[in-house]
Amino acid sequence: MKKDSIKYKKDANTRIKSIVLSSVFGVISLYILLNAEKHTLYSLFPAFFLIISIWGLYDSIFRSNSIIINRSGINIRTNGMGIVEWKFIDDFSKGKLSRGNCLIVELNNIDLFLNTKSYPIRNLMNTNTKKFGSPIVIPEAEFGKSIEEVINEIKEYQKLI
Repeated sequence: MKKDSIKYKKDANTRIKSIVLSSVFGVISLYILLNAEKHTLYSLFPAFFLIISIWGLYDSIFRSNSIIINRSGINIRTNGMGIVEWKFIDDFSKGKLSRGNCLIVELNNIDLFLNTKSYPIRNLMNTNTKKFGSPIVIPEAEFGKSIEEVINEIKEYQKLI
């Protein structure tokens, strides 16, 4: 039996923290916006933060799949990295972050892969490359399960496609 995809959700603690943080920023922004003098520059900042807070709430509540693995590759939906195609992926390993473990996706041609990304994403990925030897580093919280389980599931899926 072939699987169409594997979908991972952020762990519950991470989602709750995002919801609380977005709610707090939203309430503060709304309060400042309603109490600010109309048509001033100061009303633009709270409006901007209110929009970001609403997006954060929507993302945390309704966009439950943070990582989707399918025939195209690994779709990382959390930080704008987008799809990492299978043709670039060599292997997977476990890494260590300050707040837990992470999945390191080892690539066969980092420069070619980075050329497919926008400038801001490329800069973020270059930072990862310097620290971990790969531009693709995904925190364990994005999967909601251990990195060892994730690596095993991905390798099993690769055998099926």
